[in-house]
Amino acid sequence: MFAGFRQHQKWIWLAVIAVVIPSFVIFFSPDRYFSRNGGKEKGLKINNRDVTYDEYRDVMHEAKLRFFFRFGQWPDRSETARQFGWDDYNEANSRLFMLEKVREMNIHANPETLVELAESHLEALGARGMNPKAALDEFERVILKPNGLNKTDYERFLRNEVRILHLVAVAGTAGRLIPPEEAKTLYRRENEEVVTELVHFAATNYLEKVPMAAPDKLKEFYTNHMAEYRLNDRVQLAYVKFEVTNFMVEAEEQFNKLTNKDAIVESIYMKRGTNFYRENGQALDPDVAKVRIRKEIKDEQAMNAARKKAYDLATKLSEKADSGAKLKIEDLAQMAAADPFKLTLKTSAPFDREDGPADMKVLAKFTDVAFALAPEEPVNLNPIMGDDGVFLIALKAKFPSEVPPFEAVLAKVTKDYQQTEALAQARSYGRIFYNTLTNGLGQHKTFTEICLSGKQKPLILPAFSRSTRSVELLPQALNLNDIKRIAFSLTPKTASVFLPTYDGGIILYLRERILVDETKLMAELPKFSAGLRQSRQFEVANEWLGRQRQGMQSDLPEPRKDEQQPQRRR
Repeated sequence: MFAGFRQHQKWIWLAVIAVVIPSFVIFFSPDRYFSRNGGKEKGLKINNRDVTYDEYRDVMHEAKLRFFFRFGQWPDRSETARQFGWDDYNEANSRLFMLEKVREMNIHANPETLVELAESHLEALGARGMNPKAALDEFERVILKPNGLNKTDYERFLRNEVRILHLVAVAGTAGRLIPPEEAKTLYRRENEEVVTELVHFAATNYLEKVPMAAPDKLKEFYTNHMAEYRLNDRVQLAYVKFEVTNFMVEAEEQFNKLTNKDAIVESIYMKRGTNFYRENGQALDPDVAKVRIRKEIKDEQAMNAARKKAYDLATKLSEKADSGAKLKIEDLAQMAAADPFKLTLKTSAPFDREDGPADMKVLAKFTDVAFALAPEEPVNLNPIMGDDGVFLIALKAKFPSEVPPFEAVLAKVTKDYQQTEALAQARSYGRIFYNTLTNGLGQHKTFTEICLSGKQKPLILPAFSRSTRSVELLPQALNLNDIKRIAFSLTPKTASVFLPTYDGGIILYLRERILVDETKLMAELPKFSAGLRQSRQFEVANEWLGRQRQGMQSDLPEPRKDEQQPQRRR
């Protein structure tokens, strides 16, 4: 299928190995959760059709490949995936549904489109100039195999991806019908800019003005807010941790064995852009940024090595469980202490589901796994990724909800009281200043002049539009979408009312609106219109697919929570 690749003059293979360094990677496999029954997954169905074990595994591999080609990372160790709430089962189920619709509608992959998509993939990875077979072989050797995949997985993914794109194109055809005048109107709306000034009344600026509260005042505050001090249900864990730092020497050795490590680092730097690595608002010097990239590569290799070791221990525990023995915390402690692990069992402080453990650097979903443990089956056999290591955990104790006595939470009560009073003061000053501002603007004074005379520091924000994704000077406590909504509702030379925020409040002043340059509009309109048509097409297609999915009978795995065993859903 690669015979139709176009030939290029210059061939470089850098980004292929820059995106993912060969490392110890253990992807999710259905073997770990599903029992096989003659190659067919018991009870797994879609559209009244049996889904085989191999089919579901293949679809899961395809979902991960799709994420890789979108973001240049594998979802099991990607911050982007965590932010998006990636879930193996959810992604596999969605893709399986779309492929079922493709099957229903008898959609086939166009050979020319297959070639174009494959070529775009390899070009995006930096494979320019290598002959097609060599490019694919290298892609398999360097990226696919270290991550549990092969060329067959990629070729199947490619065919199915093209079929899904055809499905979306057919289902979303109506969304591509956008009149030129509508596109111009939308471009003007999205790209019109505003220049604003902001006064931020942050509670933290008023903490020093809050007087020390008398004991009876604090006790009254505690009584009035007693429900807020109630401790939720808590768990305490026994755990072993495979520290990433213990594998840094191994990672350093792996990295040093790479003959083209400088090219790898350079490719990552160029792929991310010269402004990706910043400090104090300024782009780092290229040499400094590349030092960071080297560290990131080594850190990832060390994390993967730690995870492999954790799976080795989990396998030993599983073998004992498979023999019919009931696993206990003592089994985890004993096996972890033995060769080759030599780890000491530790105990966490009790923690609730909302806040998680204070003494363990873990991801948010860690608590779901911890609270799913039961005294009768205390040991969790699935290693859990943390920020600085990999954990195997067991339930040590559970504690019911309770309200602690006043004396036990005095420090927190004192802090909460001061913050509540500071917040009230911030909002009070904000409302008073708004009256001053209104009078001053009525007297034709400038916003800056009124602020300075009122001992408030105005913040002039850089010009932004509705399509702006970030504004450098905007305080972190403020939401950009809220600021946009307020700014574009104002007319020039007017201010908003005082608007309470969770940390105090703001007043926003609109200095001017900057209309779109018509020459720029005409130059960028074709690209904007194409993006708009594509966006509308996907919106229409998603709406149609959503309706279709509701009418399709299925029995597929429920999205899991971290490493928990899934439940079925209908």
